[in-house]
Amino acid sequence: MIEKYFKIKTIKNRFLAVMIILIIFPIPLIGIISFINSSNMIENNHKASYLLNLQKSSELMDNNLKNTTNIMRSITSNENLRNELKSSNEVTEATDNYFPIQSVNVFSRIFREYTIDTTYIDSICLYDNDGRLYYFGTKFSGATVLKNNPYDKIKEKNWYKEAIKANGKEVILGYNILDEESREFSFSTVKLVRDVDTLKPIGLMIINVKENAFTKAFPNINPDSEEGTFLVLDKNKNNNNNNSPIVFMNRNDEDIKKIVDNSQEFNSSTLEKQGYSVSSYTNDITGWEIVHIIKKSQLLKDTRLIGVYTAIVCLVTILFALILSIVFSNTINKPIKRLKRAISDVGKGKRDITEEFGDDEIGILGNQFKVMVKENLELNERITSSKLKQREAELKLLQAQINPHFLYNTLDSIYWLAKIKKVDDIADMAIALSDIFKLSLNKGSEITTVRNEIKQVQSYLIIQNLRYKDRFKVDIDIDDKIMDYEIIKLIIQPFIENAMIHGLEPKAGDGEINIIGKLEGDEIVFVIEDNGIGVEDINKFNSGYGIKNVQERIELYYGEEYGVTFESEINKGTIVTIKIPFEKKIIL
Repeated sequence: MIEKYFKIKTIKNRFLAVMIILIIFPIPLIGIISFINSSNMIENNHKASYLLNLQKSSELMDNNLKNTTNIMRSITSNENLRNELKSSNEVTEATDNYFPIQSVNVFSRIFREYTIDTTYIDSICLYDNDGRLYYFGTKFSGATVLKNNPYDKIKEKNWYKEAIKANGKEVILGYNILDEESREFSFSTVKLVRDVDTLKPIGLMIINVKENAFTKAFPNINPDSEEGTFLVLDKNKNNNNNNSPIVFMNRNDEDIKKIVDNSQEFNSSTLEKQGYSVSSYTNDITGWEIVHIIKKSQLLKDTRLIGVYTAIVCLVTILFALILSIVFSNTINKPIKRLKRAISDVGKGKRDITEEFGDDEIGILGNQFKVMVKENLELNERITSSKLKQREAELKLLQAQINPHFLYNTLDSIYWLAKIKKVDDIADMAIALSDIFKLSLNKGSEITTVRNEIKQVQSYLIIQNLRYKDRFKVDIDIDDKIMDYEIIKLIIQPFIENAMIHGLEPKAGDGEINIIGKLEGDEIVFVIEDNGIGVEDINKFNSGYGIKNVQERIELYYGEEYGVTFESEINKGTIVTIKIPFEKKIIL
């Protein structure tokens, strides 16, 4: 299917075509991705750096705001000021809109006392409940303030209603409420003054804060530089009549101002869509957004040089890779041609290959081909010889197999012949041997019962006692609860045989073997104990084929947590313990 559309016959040319495809597309793609990633990294690092700066600026703003709030609280909590306000509110006769000279002197002394060390407070206005005004500042006169802000109009202002609603708590506004048309950046803090005893309003205080409360909070940037613009924005637009969210702007950038003022709701994407990079931080006290804005073209001007370098590196890499591809394809093609000639020679009947191959993969393939050709005839001869030997082995195996029924019938004949001749020992031995064979073969099944296993042991003991003239006394004590439990066959008899041959036979005099089978918890335990000569090293038990076979079969059928353990002491005997699970399905 691929060759249908990719019609290049030689491997060399295919390799070159693939390498060209793999080089031409990925390398420029990597270059483009690297350029984009480097640009994004520069922008992200810039944002992260300025976010820390904005956070510090916010903290400096907080300090000025807290100082302003503390000054306002100190002034409004002054007992002399409160007394003058209460006295003024008690005057019911028609008077002008100013406090009496005595009150003015008191207010002037208090305001100077609390603002003597501050440079960012522009002015302070104090109203009583009847609209009498005391203005502390140099920008305007009290008359100008009253003219521009008559008290009856002030009561209709949203900020006045907000101050009344705040009930004595300071309200920070993002513009100068006494000069709303001003183009200068400043803001006001308003607080309702209440009587300490009755908690009723006795006046209203306004502190107007200068622009330098902001400028000191931001880095000293040259307005003509291209390092970006700092803004303080009121997202709630709680500011002047032109409804601009800008509370402060450290440089006059009409483009940014126009974008911000015309946006329905300010967010970073508004400016980023216009080609700006934006970092912002929200002030906790005011909720104002502190923003740094810079043109992406200015921020990423250095990445243009990175792009040029990336393009040059990509072109050089492509050229170098193409040259290497041609050289490398030739190193692959030449050994393939030699291998092709060797195969062609073999096809023509040649068996002695003279081509030489290297140590690479194709060379290994060529050398292996030479060996294969050389040994081909020998291999055919070995296969023929192997088949003949296999036939001979199968014939010998068939000759060695004995029909179990023939064996049983022969032993049965010996038994009856011995009975007729009245040779009871031979008759007993023949019938015991017949039982052993039947129980061992067990119709080809690996599984037997405890009862049949003990019966096989008893048959084995009959033969051994006939052989050793009842020299060995055997006591069998098996719990009736486990007699019909299924177990794997031939797990007890090998240990009886081992006890007789290696433990009791070398011992002078009679010997004893105790066979115990019992239920302990969820395990069946068989114990074979003899009073033979014992052994010093119990590891010898694991060297015998029969015992090792039992151990391996128990682990195979029941799991590695079950098996056989040994205890032995010289001249005292040996104890063998076999543990298998009770009422557990055998693993077949």
